[in-house]
Amino acid sequence: MNKLITTIIIGLIVCACSSDNSDCCTVIDIGMDIKYVNQAGENLFDIENGLDIEEIKVYYKIENEWELHYSYNLDLPKGISLIQRGEETYLRLTPSIDIVTDGYSETKLSFLQKNRMS
Repeated sequence: MNKLITTIIIGLIVCACSSDNSDCCTVIDIGMDIKYVNQAGENLFDIENGLDIEEIKVYYKIENEWELHYSYNLDLPKGISLIQRGEETYLRLTPSIDIVTDGYSETKLSFLQKNRMS
């Protein structure tokens, strides 16, 4: 009986080990925090009439075409949010992971123009 249990345990261990080196379940979590400042050194997300996240569009380059990024099923469908780091506000961006050429991906931000009162 002991030999049978030992054989089963060894069999399970051997079956559980795999020589397949592929990363089937790799989680890629990337992000960038960007601080936008004017020539006076003021954070453009913290000043009156500064940047508004609703005016920013994110484009990913996929198969050499720029596509507007919007994933309605995500918590951040546009791939951007504002975060506080200390006393300042940063734009948090989730860049594209679609490789275009030579191992690089490309992400483009578009800022809509609005009439700002001086």
